[in-house]
Amino acid sequence: MATPVIRIINPAAPGNRQQAVVTATKAARDYREKRAVFPKPPLELLYETSSLAHAEKLLRAEGIPAPSRQLCLGKLVVPFGQY
Repeated sequence: MATPVIRIINPAAPGNRQQAVVTATKAARDYREKRAVFPKPPLELLYETSSLAHAEKLLRAEGIPAPSRQLCLGKLVVPFGQY
């Protein structure tokens, strides 16, 4: 496990007045750059009134002539928050 890097902001200040900042390690910076970013879904898939109809339209555009309800439900988006 990588240890954090602590950098002192003003080394010329007296010892009891110095402030430190924790900076990201190289592993943390690499992870941040490689993190997967998911594309935003169409807004029609987020609303209950238009989601099934839009999902069916998307499936027909993919070449499925008569998509079932189960296939349409697989296209819906479940919003989760990030905390």
